Amino acid sequence: MICTRAGFVRDRHNEGFPQQLSDGRGEPVQVRLSIMIGGLVLAASALAAGLVFQSLGLPATLEQPVALAPFPLLEAKVLIATWLGGGAIMGRVETSDDAEQAMADWGLRYGLYWENSAESLFAVRVEADGRFIYEGMNPAQERRSGIRSSAIAGREPHQCLEPALADQVVARFRQCVEAGRPIRYQQVYDFAGAPPLVLQMVLVPLWNADHSRVIALLGSGHDVTELQASESRFRLVADTIPDMLYLLETSDDSFFINRSFQDFTGMPAGLSCDELRHAVVHPDDIGFLEASQAETTGEFAHELRIRRADGEYLWFSNKGQIVRDERGEIERLFGVAINIHDLKAAEEAARATQGRLEAILFAVGDCFIGLDPELRITEVSGPATEWFGVSEAHLRGQKYFDILGRRDAFARTIERAVQLQRPTRIARRSAFVADRWIELNVYPTAKGVGILFHDITDRKQAEQQKQDQTTFLQSTIDALAAAIAIIDHDGKIIAVNRAWRVMGEGRGSTQKGSGVGHAYLSTWIRGAVGLDLAGALQRHVGDILAGRSERFETLLKLADHPLWLLVKATRFAVGNAEHIVVTHEDVTEIFRRDAELRTLSAQLLETQDAERRRIARELHDSTAQHLIGIQLGLAGLRDKLPADAQTRNIMEDIRTALKDAQQEVRVLSYLLHPPALEHGDLMSALDRFVTGYSARTGLAVDFRTNSRATRLAEDTAIAMMRIAQEALTNVLKHAGASKAVVRLRDQGNWLVLDIFDDGIGIPFDPQGEAHAGLGVGLPGMKARVVQLGGKLTIRRRAGKGTMVRASIPVGH
Repeated sequence: MICTRAGFVRDRHNEGFPQQLSDGRGEPVQVRLSIMIGGLVLAASALAAGLVFQSLGLPATLEQPVALAPFPLLEAKVLIATWLGGGAIMGRVETSDDAEQAMADWGLRYGLYWENSAESLFAVRVEADGRFIYEGMNPAQERRSGIRSSAIAGREPHQCLEPALADQVVARFRQCVEAGRPIRYQQVYDFAGAPPLVLQMVLVPLWNADHSRVIALLGSGHDVTELQASESRFRLVADTIPDMLYLLETSDDSFFINRSFQDFTGMPAGLSCDELRHAVVHPDDIGFLEASQAETTGEFAHELRIRRADGEYLWFSNKGQIVRDERGEIERLFGVAINIHDLKAAEEAARATQGRLEAILFAVGDCFIGLDPELRITEVSGPATEWFGVSEAHLRGQKYFDILGRRDAFARTIERAVQLQRPTRIARRSAFVADRWIELNVYPTAKGVGILFHDITDRKQAEQQKQDQTTFLQSTIDALAAAIAIIDHDGKIIAVNRAWRVMGEGRGSTQKGSGVGHAYLSTWIRGAVGLDLAGALQRHVGDILAGRSERFETLLKLADHPLWLLVKATRFAVGNAEHIVVTHEDVTEIFRRDAELRTLSAQLLETQDAERRRIARELHDSTAQHLIGIQLGLAGLRDKLPADAQTRNIMEDIRTALKDAQQEVRVLSYLLHPPALEHGDLMSALDRFVTGYSARTGLAVDFRTNSRATRLAEDTAIAMMRIAQEALTNVLKHAGASKAVVRLRDQGNWLVLDIFDDGIGIPFDPQGEAHAGLGVGLPGMKARVVQLGGKLTIRRRAGKGTMVRASIPVGH
């Protein structure tokens, strides 16, 4: 609407309702007013009326009745509008007092709606020179945009907004003016430290009376942030589906294809529907596809060829649905394309080999029956006659269902196969042989239909057994399932499984329930394990989100519970959004049993060492003394016996054997418990042991040390000594080595013992059971080291041989 000195100019595009107004001199004035705003309802109607008031020189918000000027009512430029049901309806005004009261009522309602509406509302004036001037925005838009209405009123976008944002809004304003119709778009507000806010905006143009130009723009918007998040989750699910999904929304010109579609065609996301259609659909199928979409409403299903990334066209079954608006235009189109190329190829191959197949059917062991279009038996194989227990002559010419004696689902399956000319497979219990299952393949032939069947009773029994096992396995998995949660890039839990919810009701959580919507660290970790471990976990999560690592695995001990959790996390991306899958597994029982095992191992080793000490003392204090007594007695006996040569030889043999026995007792006593170990003198014990071992075995062994730890705890010294003994024993028995080195050194706060050789190298897993017979074996070596808080590593050397390394903290 516009106003002139001659009166109101009629809007030729809006046929309003005639109103009789008195101008104060008794002259009636014909006024036709209407504000028709497309997609807006109550809020847009209020905005429209406010803008036109301002364009006529009236207040934008009428809080008090407007005082009419002393000049004729025609000069007062009075606009009266009320709204019901989302449209503008004009009321009849008889007098100027009525006009004033109507304006006051309208202004009050408009002001209340403007101030209290949850919708974002704003108004823009369009100047004749194309400039856009903000008239103002309501409190809801102020809250969402972070901009005050007073800061923009009467100013152009580039005078009150950031340049980038100003460019965006001016482009949208210009788009609406050029289109001359309402437009819809999304506006994203990014605030530091807060998730992005997404508004669905509607911009409506208002024309002047002769519809020659747009004089104002009315805007409204509502928050669709959660809807966007739901769409993101939908896209996440869609991208995990192997079939090709697509979705067209004409309201905002969006076209979505899932990851499978992109991977198969090699086409990127972001293309329009028409661009993608002409890029990937076979040229011979495009016309048919476009005609089908133009004519279809509701569900559709057809077959077409789609180009693969390498240029080859494959057959797909294309199924979906088309939703149209009230004008018959496509509003939404969604569907799924399923690869049926192999099926089509198989159908072609089946038709090509049909004749050959029929020729060899009689040579196979399966049962075959050929039926004509009336389903009378025309052919029957030897195994089939044996199955039915009648002669071929008896079967020929009879209707198949007469032989069966009933019409059931199987009969209908065969009839459909004949009608649709499609192969069909069915498994069923035999109608002729009790407790037997058969599988029938029904396929069309040039003569009617063929039925090929065979006994599958054994297979069915195996399948049932497998199903029982699967059910049992599923029940077991359900009982042991780890708790799983999906975390977004802000560290908030966005989805969990049933086990996670159960854990939320028990231990390990400061937030009862699933914790969805809450920060993962504050909900599950910080209150349970303390700030230090939570900080470490935070770093792990940050590394994954930043792409510095793909996954991590760690153990957490809860502060207030005797509970250990095995925490695993893996990164995955959905578009540009990074997410993490976190699993929590209760391993407390494993830790408890492991601790018990370590305790038992320690007790066993202590018992073993104590027994070795006892045996060493017995050998030294008792057995060795007995041998000395025998030696003395032998010396006395020698003086009593004849001095002939034979007697002397016997006595010399006894003396030599006795000497060897004494030497072996001394060596065994030393090996069982070197005396130096009681004082923690590991270096002396190792030096003496290596020298003696080399002399006894002939293996060249070199001892090297730079350690200054001359006095160690006895358990540390014993552990290192036993590891050296076991390692050299393995070298001698298995390595085929000519020399070995024992090296003792200090490394920071650790004492490190290395034993390496030039042999063939260890050929098997050092943790395997193949070492069970090697003394205390490698498991015993590891148990000693772990008991003292150390670690044991065994590996093949880069050149030749094997290296055993034991590291123990110096404090032990």
